[in-house]
Amino acid sequence: ELHESGARKVVLVGLGALGCIPRFTSRNGSCVDEFNEAAFLFSNKLNSEVNTLNNKFTDSSFIFINSSSALDLEKFGFTVADTPCCRTREDGQCVRNETPCPNRNEYVFYDEFHITEAVHRLIAIGSYDQIKPLVQHSTNPPLQ
Repeated sequence: ELHESGARKVVLVGLGALGCIPRFTSRNGSCVDEFNEAAFLFSNKLNSEVNTLNNKFTDSSFIFINSSSALDLEKFGFTVADTPCCRTREDGQCVRNETPCPNRNEYVFYDEFHITEAVHRLIAIGSYDQIKPLVQHSTNPPLQ
């Protein structure tokens, strides 16, 4: 449907380690392997589908980004990976109108589901090299 609507450059991102987000970790804080395996399986199938789409739609460019690839978060100053930066409600999201932790650049997770802005920035920088061919690949002739 996207192709029929004119989309010719598409980035698809695989799932990260779902079993390691605070909401789903076990009581002792360890990752849930079953959830990570399911995310890994999904991402592998998505990557395969991206290859199929590239073969089917030769006038388009599809790129898969593996968000499950390991980042050495400690190397970038992240010291808290198993606890959210804010106090959370029963649904796992931050309690409204409360101040989150002052050192957000050290936390991987903002609430029990979502990564912090600092981690998003790191992923974006790491993904740029994968996306660069998409920007450089032109399906239209240059404007005169």
